[in-house]
Amino acid sequence: MRGTWVRLIAILATLVVAAVASVNAQEAFRVVFEVDRSNPEQTQVMGTVFNDSLQDMFDVSVTAEALDARGRVVARGIAYVTARIPGRASVSFLAKVPSAPAAVRYRAYVSSYRAGMGVQTP
Repeated sequence: MRGTWVRLIAILATLVVAAVASVNAQEAFRVVFEVDRSNPEQTQVMGTVFNDSLQDMFDVSVTAEALDARGRVVARGIAYVTARIPGRASVSFLAKVPSAPAAVRYRAYVSSYRAGMGVQTP
């Protein structure tokens, strides 16, 4: 019985550490971008994702959103960026957003990733 409790506590501790690492990892991303509205059918959001942490990040995706004057999302595009961004590295991205006449500004952020410690295999 005691061994079961020890294993349960170890599993819970691992989950807590993973959750805290995940929250801190999101704060490690920095995204800078430019907007190209020259195409009447779609807007291109081009930029760079910076991984400011020491930890590698895997399967990184960016969401780019067109916002109206009230800050509501009027169009959205999601782009898969890369399989891996090493710690303290950066990578470029291009997200395509459908044209939205009501759009007055854009934002881009990392919307999906997995945190890791070094090279991972499937």
